[in-house]
Amino acid sequence: MSEYGALEVLPKEGIRVRRQPKSGPTEAVANVKIRRGQEHFRDAVLNNFGGRCGISGLAVRELLIASHILPWGTHATERLNIRNGLCLSRLHDAAFDRGLIAFDDKFRLLLSPRLKAELSQRSIAENFGAYAGETLCFPDDAAPPELSFLSQHRATIFRKSALEA
Repeated sequence: MSEYGALEVLPKEGIRVRRQPKSGPTEAVANVKIRRGQEHFRDAVLNNFGGRCGISGLAVRELLIASHILPWGTHATERLNIRNGLCLSRLHDAAFDRGLIAFDDKFRLLLSPRLKAELSQRSIAENFGAYAGETLCFPDDAAPPELSFLSQHRATIFRKSALEA
């Protein structure tokens, strides 16, 4: 439950807030850490993949993410390593980060049991099922993703997702 109370969705009526928000300002000032080098990493990874999603081939840069194989927060020494990056669409990046997809040692797309169970949904079938088993695409002269990083992703993030299914 948020500080604003619980929301209740009522079919054909809308949303009802069970408790009203606390009074006071709706914004606050905060100090935040920024990711230095992130833009360089993004440009390098997107260029390494020829400006296309390695799964779908999508070439709209605004919809592409330089996804870290080993997470930024837990692998400081690999944060800017181009071989720790995959160029993925925003949808595929979210799935990769949450362990719903991974890549094997031959760069083939693996689907988690959770996604496999949802293949009857058109969106899942078209965006994931259609690419299952396909090889990650990147130019011949690209620096390929580090296999040990992909293995670590499978063993931790992907495996954790499978265990939660």
